[in-house]
Amino acid sequence: MSLSTLRADDATASYMKLNGTQATVTKSMVIGGDLDVLMTSKLYSGESLVTSGNVYVDKDSMIEGAKVTVQGLSGRMTIAGSLTHKQTNTKSQSLDLTVVGRLVVPLGGVITADGKSTLERHSSLSSTYRMSWGYCLGGYAGDPGTGAPCRGSVDNPDELGYGGISSGNIETSRSYRCGYLNRYTCYYKCSDMVVTSSSYRGGGRIKATVGTLSLDGRIEARGICSATGGTVNIQVSGGPVTGNGTIDVGVTSCSASKAMGSGGRVAISGFTFISTSILKNARADGSLASKGPAGTTFYRYGPSVTGSIIVRSIFPVSSSLKTCLTGNILRRAC
Repeated sequence: MSLSTLRADDATASYMKLNGTQATVTKSMVIGGDLDVLMTSKLYSGESLVTSGNVYVDKDSMIEGAKVTVQGLSGRMTIAGSLTHKQTNTKSQSLDLTVVGRLVVPLGGVITADGKSTLERHSSLSSTYRMSWGYCLGGYAGDPGTGAPCRGSVDNPDELGYGGISSGNIETSRSYRCGYLNRYTCYYKCSDMVVTSSSYRGGGRIKATVGTLSLDGRIEARGICSATGGTVNIQVSGGPVTGNGTIDVGVTSCSASKAMGSGGRVAISGFTFISTSILKNARADGSLASKGPAGTTFYRYGPSVTGSIIVRSIFPVSSSLKTCLTGNILRRAC
């Protein structure tokens, strides 16, 4: 099926080729063969997109979807343009990507959830919410002298980021003790931002299950300005992770003086090999304007029960914080 335009609740085809056009399917889309999105085309694939052939997204073209599946051991998905999900405050509308075969993101290609979260507060925080993924490495800021739990899982993250503001009710320069993996206790100068309104969006959620990954482009779920980064969780089914690309769950730069959003979480697991460049380039920086706390990058080989964690920031990190991060982790969640 070669299309100029399409709009439907459901769509089924033996193959599909979009060439300089836009297609919108609100519910499910099933393609028996290849899917080509070419020449600045845009495909809004709704709740579910399943293909049994190869998928190619051309430069300057886009797929927006929630659950995207490329079946078959020889199936290949190449994102030379962009793959994203809609703005949302629920995980079900964020991106769950399954490529049984090979996922390829060449230089210039991007899987992105930048600013895609519309969450404004955590349910346990009444009418206000804490800005960060967690001051002190993923934990909510707590009262001085008490431990604060991590937000979400370090090795299997599944959370959307939270929105932020350029001004508001903010308490700064308070010292908190934050529990790190229920195993370490770190002291770090944090800022507890209690926010009553939202102007910027948090990073979204990208969860991918792939046979192999070749990444020379970008996979990103960044918070905007004062919001927090989101999740990039890549589970590899025994294949390699190669390339020189970047995974980024940090915070985009801006000039807001009260931009204290922290980085989100990256996790990569199940691989037989991972490029050192992928680990070196992984970013989870907090906001630049006010030196927000960093997020985490976790990686684990194959069936191993232990993994390693990277907490890295473009900002200076105290020696006491570095010391408390020594070693591997065994726990599957905070």
